[in-house]
Amino acid sequence: MTKEIYIKEIRSKIEQEKLKIRKTFSFDDSRIAMLELTRSIDSAFVYIYFLLPREDKEYENAYIVFSYISAGFYNSLKTFIDKSINKSGYPLFVSDSNGVKWANDTNIRFGHIGYIEKYIELANQQLFSINKINANDYKFTNLFPSPNREQLVVEDFNWWQNQISFSEKDLTRLKYLKPIVEKQVFEKVSIWKEHFIRYDSTSELDEHYEIVGRLFRRRMTGSDSFPLDAKFGLLSFGEIIMIIEAIIGYSLKHKDHCLALLRKTNYTINPWNLYPLDERIDDLAYSISIHKKLDYKKVFSFLVKLSIDEKDVDKLGDSAGNAPPPLIRISKEFILKSLAGILNNPFAYLTRSLKFNYERDYFNAVNHREKVFKDDLYKLLDAKNLISISRNINLKLNGKLITDIDALIYDINSKTILLVQLKWLDDFGASMKMRYSMSKNFYSSSIKWIDKVESWLKEREIFELIKNDIKGINQNDIKNIELLILGRNFSHFSDQKEDNRASWCSWYTLIKLVTENSNYKKDIKLLTRKIKENNLKYDKNLSKEEIDSIEDEILQVQKSKISIGF
Repeated sequence: MTKEIYIKEIRSKIEQEKLKIRKTFSFDDSRIAMLELTRSIDSAFVYIYFLLPREDKEYENAYIVFSYISAGFYNSLKTFIDKSINKSGYPLFVSDSNGVKWANDTNIRFGHIGYIEKYIELANQQLFSINKINANDYKFTNLFPSPNREQLVVEDFNWWQNQISFSEKDLTRLKYLKPIVEKQVFEKVSIWKEHFIRYDSTSELDEHYEIVGRLFRRRMTGSDSFPLDAKFGLLSFGEIIMIIEAIIGYSLKHKDHCLALLRKTNYTINPWNLYPLDERIDDLAYSISIHKKLDYKKVFSFLVKLSIDEKDVDKLGDSAGNAPPPLIRISKEFILKSLAGILNNPFAYLTRSLKFNYERDYFNAVNHREKVFKDDLYKLLDAKNLISISRNINLKLNGKLITDIDALIYDINSKTILLVQLKWLDDFGASMKMRYSMSKNFYSSSIKWIDKVESWLKEREIFELIKNDIKGINQNDIKNIELLILGRNFSHFSDQKEDNRASWCSWYTLIKLVTENSNYKKDIKLLTRKIKENNLKYDKNLSKEEIDSIEDEILQVQKSKISIGF
C-alpha cells in the first residue's frame, strides 16, 4: 500500500500544478497561447538539430531542455486549446521576452509532469520502485536488469538511417541545384512587418526541396508502416506518403529561409517569430495537389483530419513526449505547420492519426503488413543458394491447425531450414502503457509459437511440409532447423528475457549484419549463430561503477523534488 499512497500524493501535486499553470496565461485569446507554445517547441527543435553543433559544450544541457519542452507540449496544448480555433482569421502576434519565458516555462513544467507520470506508470508495472525521502520529496529507482536494451535497437535503426542516400540521378541534380538554391534562398528571403519572414519560391527551389524532402522521408521510421496500396478513406497509403513528403519539403524550405534570414540580419531578428509557419489549409492542399498531381478535394479532406484540434488532442496526445503533431488547427481556415512535428517524426503521429480517423481502414491495412514484411525479408536474403517459400504455411496435428509459419527459407549449402515468426511492432514513442502491452504480447506470443513449432516437429517431418515446394529435395537434404523471431522496429525489451530456442532480431539489426558481412546473407546457419552472438550485448547489466556514475535526474512538481535513479 505504501507505493499506492506515494503515487496518490504525487498525483495530487500534479493536479495542483496543472491548475497553477493554467492561471499563468493572461491573454483573452487561447490561440495566442497555442501559437507561443508551438513557437517554443519549434525554436528548441531548430536550435538543437540545426544551429547548435553536437560537439558544443552546451549541447547536452540544451538537449535536456528540449526533451522537457517536447515532453510537455501535449499537456500544454490540451490545457489551452479550445473552441476559439473555430474562429476565422489568424492571430498574428509578436512575441516579446515575457511571452518567450512563459511558453518555455509552461512546456518545461508540463514536461516535468510528463516524465513523472511516465515513472509512475513504470512503478505500477513493477519496473521502478518508489520511496519517500522526506515530507516533500520522492525517489524512483530503476529495477530493470538491463536498462539500455531498447536503446541498442535504436542505435541499429540510426545506423540504417545513415545508409539511406540519394539516387545517382538525384545526387547529380542536387549538385547542380545546390549553388543556385543557396544564392536564391539568401536573396529571396526578407523581413515582413518588422518581425516576421517572407520569401518567394522558384522552380529551382521547388525541385531542390522536393528531392530533399523525398530522402528525408525515406529515413524516417514508420514510412513503411503499411502496403502502398492500402486505402485510408479516399487515399492510398502511397498517396499519403506523397502528401507527407511534400509537407516535409516545404518545411525544410522554410527552415532554410529562417536560418538565412538570421544570417542576413546578423542574428538581430528574433527567430522565435519566424516559426512555425501559418498557412490556410486550402492553400496547402492546393500546393500539394499541384506538386504531387493529386486530387485537391482528397488532399484537403485528409489534411483536415491530420490537423490536430480540440476534439482529438486527448486521444492523439495521450502520452507526454509522443511525436508532436505536424499540423495544428489555429483557426477556421488556418493551421500551424510545426517544424518539430514535421521534421522530427511525423509518421509516428501519422500512425496514431490514421488509427483514430480511419479505424476500419487502419486494421485492414495492419492485416496486410505480413506480406510486406515477408517480401522485404526475401529481398534481403536473396542469395542463389537460398530458396524462399512464398505460400502460406500452416502446421496441423491430427487435422487441427496449431500455428503457422510466416516465412521459410531453405539454405541448400548448409542444408538448413529457417522458420520465421514476423512481428510488426509500431513505435510506442513515450507511451509506457503501450510499451508494456507490446513487450508482454511480443514475448508471450513468440514463446507460444516456439512451443507449438517444437511440438509439431516432434510429431512430423519438416520434409513433408516443403517437398512439393522444392524440387528434388529429400529427407537427407535437411540437417538443421533454425527458428527466428524477427521484429520490425523492436526485438528486445529491458524487462523481458528471450527464449534461446530461437534467434531474436530486429529488422534493422538484420540489415546491418548482412550489410557489414555479406557471408551472413548466404549462410543461414552462420547468420543465426551471429544473431545469437550479437544478442549477448543486450544481456550486459550495468556494473556498479557504471550505475554509480549516473547522476540522478531531478524533476519538480509544486515544491516536491522527484529523483530518478539507477
